[in-house]
Amino acid sequence: MTVNSVTQSTMNIERMLSIRAEIDNLGRQLGTGLREDNYADLGPQRTTSLAIRADRTTIAGYQAAIQSASVSVNIMNETVERLDDLLEDVKGDAIPNTFVVENGNQTTAQIAAEHRLQEMVTLLNTDIDGKYLFSGLSSDVEPVVSAEALMMGSGGRAGFEQVLAERNLADLGGTLADPTLDGRLDLATVGAIASITEAGNDVFGFQLDTAAGASSTSANITVTGPAGAPNSLSFEVTGTVDLGETLRFTLAMPDGSSRDIVLEAADAREEGDLSFVVDADPLVTAANITAALTDVIDDVARRDLIAASAHQAGHDFFDNVPPLRVTPD
Repeated sequence: MTVNSVTQSTMNIERMLSIRAEIDNLGRQLGTGLREDNYADLGPQRTTSLAIRADRTTIAGYQAAIQSASVSVNIMNETVERLDDLLEDVKGDAIPNTFVVENGNQTTAQIAAEHRLQEMVTLLNTDIDGKYLFSGLSSDVEPVVSAEALMMGSGGRAGFEQVLAERNLADLGGTLADPTLDGRLDLATVGAIASITEAGNDVFGFQLDTAAGASSTSANITVTGPAGAPNSLSFEVTGTVDLGETLRFTLAMPDGSSRDIVLEAADAREEGDLSFVVDADPLVTAANITAALTDVIDDVARRDLIAASAHQAGHDFFDNVPPLRVTPD
């Protein structure tokens, strides 16, 4: 077949236009980084392109979540390490080299402990973009109330100081303003017998340690107990007690600690002495034993018992949900 010059010219123009269009398309692809301007021009490959884009978006979401979680975990790890440091600092402050009272009624260690408590609460309430790290699933709610609310109470809820005061009252059997504290022990003298009896089978105040028992080095003091319900301990004076002879028993505290009490027979006694005055009359000696026990128990209550009570109140408040409180009888 013969092709005339007009047809040949038309074919060359079309070929040139096609090449030009292809060159323009390649230039566009190089300039934009896109194979086509729309998905329709991709033809059958548009499904593959959309699937790849969806996968890339999903992967990007995973990477963002991983990065966010990594930041949160790192901050939580640093927070926990700081909390551990604060606990060690508080333990160190509990054994101070000096005892200095500041601001009228607090030691340096007590002031430092208050500041560290406030820092702990702040750390536990750490948030990232409004999400609290230590709130579990309820990330929009602060996990810990303010230090002031924790200690003083808020919104009709009792704080630690109220729970502590209630526990102290129950353990001491009174307040520090009272002239004598008995730690819920009943002391009495009947004839030549000086006795100590627990208030009841409860968890408050002093308890007579039945495992440790009681004893006397004097042949003229008969020891009975501690035993019974409630537990009772008695010292019966049957004759003249020699100077230097002793009687011993152990008081158990609410927090599990204990204090051994040893009284020594003496011919005179000053306030604070761990002694009782002997007399030729067993009735007088028994009364002196009760008087000495009253002073000693009052002293131990104001020192050891109140500390043990505060320690136990801390466990009652912070280790239980809801906190344990004293129910008045």
